[in-house]
Amino acid sequence: MVTDLAEHPKEYTLHSGGPPSAAPAAQRFWAASTQGASQQTLTWDVREGSWQVVVMNADGSRAVDVDLAIGARFSGLIWLGVGLLSVAALLLAIGGVLIYFGARMRRTT
Repeated sequence: MVTDLAEHPKEYTLHSGGPPSAAPAAQRFWAASTQGASQQTLTWDVREGSWQVVVMNADGSRAVDVDLAIGARFSGLIWLGVGLLSVAALLLAIGGVLIYFGARMRRTT
């Protein structure tokens, strides 16, 4: 394991490795998990923190083939978009009115 990630790592910790002492699915430190041989979907309510995705075989062996997609839903995002578009439309209308009256005043003077 590299403990100092720089252009040239300075410190390494060597681990002998080997098979896991228990099946990864039996471990209790996973925040959320799913398992199976075919397509899997995991829905998880995210909490504050730093998270990582781990994809592995149930027995910890090599040769994992995965096509991973991650998505998120933001319930208030549609209203944020509507609000920003409304403000943009209002500013566009104000700009149009200012241009109209500015051009009209220039012709009369």
